[in-house]
Amino acid sequence: MPASGSSGIAPERLLALYGVSAAINSQHDPDKLLDEIMDQAIALLHAQKGLILFFGDRKGKLSVKVARFMEAGIDMNPESMSRTVISRVAANGKPVLMSRVSDLDAEDLGQSMVAHNLKSILCVPLRTRNEALGVIYLDTTLEERFFSEADLNFLEAFANLAGVAIENARHYREIDDLNRNLELKVEKRTEQLGEKNLELTRAYDELEEAQIQLVQKEKMAMLGQLAAGVAHEMNSPLGTLNTAADGFLRGSRHIAVALEQGDEAGHSKAIRVSTSLANMADVTQLACRRISEIVNALGNFTRLDEEELKTVDINEGIKSTLLLLANRYLGRVEFTVELSDLPQVRCRAAQINQVFLGLLVFSAENLGEKGSVRITSRAAGLGIEVRISDDGPGLPQEKLTHIFDPAFTTTAGRVGMELGMPLSLKTVRDHGGDLRVDSQPGAGTTFTLSLPVGE
Repeated sequence: MPASGSSGIAPERLLALYGVSAAINSQHDPDKLLDEIMDQAIALLHAQKGLILFFGDRKGKLSVKVARFMEAGIDMNPESMSRTVISRVAANGKPVLMSRVSDLDAEDLGQSMVAHNLKSILCVPLRTRNEALGVIYLDTTLEERFFSEADLNFLEAFANLAGVAIENARHYREIDDLNRNLELKVEKRTEQLGEKNLELTRAYDELEEAQIQLVQKEKMAMLGQLAAGVAHEMNSPLGTLNTAADGFLRGSRHIAVALEQGDEAGHSKAIRVSTSLANMADVTQLACRRISEIVNALGNFTRLDEEELKTVDINEGIKSTLLLLANRYLGRVEFTVELSDLPQVRCRAAQINQVFLGLLVFSAENLGEKGSVRITSRAAGLGIEVRISDDGPGLPQEKLTHIFDPAFTTTAGRVGMELGMPLSLKTVRDHGGDLRVDSQPGAGTTFTLSLPVGE
């Protein structure tokens, strides 16, 4: 007896439908898809046998596409399976549930139902959005398994999903065929353009090499700025040491001569020279201390022996960078430093110090003739924050949005300074932090660097 099934589907079966939908929609081969649909239907409804039948060229004529667990020698003609069920569903497009075949009147029984000892039958139409495809048929010969109204509802919902999946697979096959044809055309065209592609490849390699050289140039520019700062810083105390060394030599000779005289005047002169040498020794100590500070700052800045992540004091990196850089802008840039107590940060110190150098150079170079740069640090949440602000002319919005692009430039002919921006951003992000920039014309520019403390 036919049934349309108006009751709802249980939540657990809705979940099963969801899983089935994902499984069948992931299969794009039409033939394999039909096998998957048949296997899923039999497994989910605990049927013993199943068929998927499609309409042929002649309207109403069905042919078997997939058959499961049919007895050996059975005729695959659907009429021999169940004329009263399959033909009825194919003709009127309505589902059929025969829960207990044994309860049917004799006139409703088909010969195949009796011959195959069928106990329960389900059959539903299979269609896409635009056409009827055929039917899905299930049956069982087990006394303990009778299909229910809920089973019919479930199979109808399953058939709807199957129809969508079949339509999608067909579209996929059509697209795949179009792609194959397109690939053939592209392959032919590629052969014709082979030489040009080689030229493009060479051009790309040259561009990549140029980019590497530009990055290397930026690094060398940074090293040049660092070397210039160190040289300038070292010249003053070295000059003091040279002068002191010369004074010591001459003073020692004077003392020797004075002592040889052996009189009171010579003794008095020796005392005066000795006093001068003592003062000179103090100056020499100050010069040596200055050189030591510069060497320590250089060591803190580079930390060449600490390429691995280590816990460091970020404030020390800022101080070292400023010490090495300040003389480059002496008399033109006023650096103001306000550093708060910070937690130790786990990072690659040399890389972070290079970021500080790049940002400080950027700010100083964009001041114009004269100006000031303010550096502050503070603890922020689970990390630290460093701000570098200048009182220069600022950047217009169209340049501000591209400041971290590799091709960005603020001044014609000066490449190194601008290349440092994308490298700085990458370095900070590689450490799990962030680098932001705020600027307005006439209001200066502020870089905000944030880093997590790390483990």
